[in-house]
Amino acid sequence: MRIEDTDLTPAQRAELETAGELAADYFESIDPSATMLVPLTFEAKVEAFQRVRNAVTHQVEADREVASAVSAAREARMSWREIGEAIGVSGEAARLRYSKAS
Repeated sequence: MRIEDTDLTPAQRAELETAGELAADYFESIDPSATMLVPLTFEAKVEAFQRVRNAVTHQVEADREVASAVSAAREARMSWREIGEAIGVSGEAARLRYSKAS
């Protein structure tokens, strides 16, 4: 279908033509060799999987350390507001998340 064969107003046609030209310019500027996905080797997939698993393991360990530190802070009579400030959340958010740990 040609744009001339539509029921668009002249302003709508001009807007559509401009959008089409911008899209064409954008797609012509893309280097296909830089955007093509290269299939991963089995070894690369295993390495990526292991990196994710290691990151999750570290995250779990860090979460346990924070929970332990919060328990110690509560035993030292720190308020939930102070604890929240230390971990970057509100006191209420800290209480809701860690009150079972203390």
